[in-house]
Amino acid sequence: MPNVKLYVDDGVFRDRPSTVDALLPRLRDLICSGLGVTTEACHIVALVVRSLPGQTPVNIELCLLHKPGRTRAALELLCGDLRDLAARALDAPAAVRCTLAEPENYIVIRAG
Repeated sequence: MPNVKLYVDDGVFRDRPSTVDALLPRLRDLICSGLGVTTEACHIVALVVRSLPGQTPVNIELCLLHKPGRTRAALELLCGDLRDLAARALDAPAAVRCTLAEPENYIVIRAG
């Protein structure tokens, strides 16, 4: 259930909208291979934002269900790979934040 939000400052997005579009499936592929999940399990969106000067212009927020094998070291490696991919693709500094949700505390209700 990886939920991913890619926040891109409008100054970065304005120059590279097609690059952002091309980056989304690459992020999904990296997440799927890193976590051993299917593409159907991922929900990835890109949001264009206005950020303050001096802040990191590209941010990825990753929310995952806690599962055995998703160790801190493994997730730090994945987050570093995601950061590097986004930074290279968008030619801008990037940061990643990862949050783990406990399965018994996570609720999802989908459209029927």
